[in-house]
Amino acid sequence: TPGDRALVVGAGPIGIGTALFAQIAGAVVTLMDRVPAILDLASRITGIGSTITADEAAAERVRALTAGDGFDVVFDATGNATAEAIVMPVTFFAVAVGVATNETDPQTEESTSTPTVTVSDPPRS
Repeated sequence: TPGDRALVVGAGPIGIGTALFAQIAGAVVTLMDRVPAILDLASRITGIGSTITADEAAAERVRALTAGDGFDVVFDATGNATAEAIVMPVTFFAVAVGVATNETDPQTEESTSTPTVTVSDPPRS
């Protein structure tokens, strides 16, 4: 939605695409990744200057960046099923959307990509 503050977690190809589409939709986008060099490259590719390194201080930086309100929507573009541990502490009262998860079928050892959507939107007080 135009004017929404969006956080894209994961600054790889899927995250870059997600960030660009969020910008096209009118969102104010921030990128987050745990690897500073990837975050810097994604920032240069997308023209998004607002970035956060995903580390133990990320939640504090989110609070500072958003004046304590958090983001309106958070996109998990990591492709990592365990990324919820990173994404949920920084969502506050956001809608959280999983872009995709990559898993390996233990029987065939084939990689599968399953789009998932996890939406939680608690009312703001």
